[in-house]
Amino acid sequence: MLGATSLNIFGDVINQLPCAPLSYTPSHEGLLKYQLCLLVIAAARSAQELGQAIQLLWVSGRFLAGSLAGRLLLEERGFLAYAKTKVLRKIDEAGELKIAHERLTKLLLGSKSGVPLPAGLGRHHAVINVNEFIREAELLSPGTADAYAFLCDASHPTYLQHSYLLFAGADYDNWSNAKFSETAHSILERTLSIAEGALLGVKETGLEIFNGCLPMILSEAAALYGVAST
Repeated sequence: MLGATSLNIFGDVINQLPCAPLSYTPSHEGLLKYQLCLLVIAAARSAQELGQAIQLLWVSGRFLAGSLAGRLLLEERGFLAYAKTKVLRKIDEAGELKIAHERLTKLLLGSKSGVPLPAGLGRHHAVINVNEFIREAELLSPGTADAYAFLCDASHPTYLQHSYLLFAGADYDNWSNAKFSETAHSILERTLSIAEGALLGVKETGLEIFNGCLPMILSEAAALYGVAST
């Protein structure tokens, strides 16, 4: 599952999305929903690469680096959970478009390092704290917060967790130690299970966002400029 070459589950809905630049003028709501779909595509692409990276690192015994990629994959799952509950729902609530617009702008353009924007645009947008993503994912999938805390032990300089991941790997193989083996196996198994669950969450939540956005997008395209709606 982690080594899948593509997230084909999104193929049908992506193919329905009108190509940019748009040949019609969407409403404010329609534009925000279109941008949300682009956000899902970007998150799915990131999740795909992270899943492939975990697979490659795992088979080569690089469990520490693989665990870091697993944490980022879980953050991508939270990223889409936030987009669904804190942006899409606000678009559909009366009088909440400004809040939805501000949050979506941070999701699309937020950067701590000042990544260059197209056409030389350089305006800085604040990022949303990743803990907000995890909180929203926890509401959708209870246990996410505990899983994230577990992966954080690998993502920060923690002696014990790093020792298990390193001693289980290619350079410090310690599997002949039965006591070590039992605990290391449970750590590696939990890490992979979390990563697989995160990838599934990206797929499910991404589709839910698309399903909440496409009807308005296609309706506006068909009504305003005669674009066929499917």
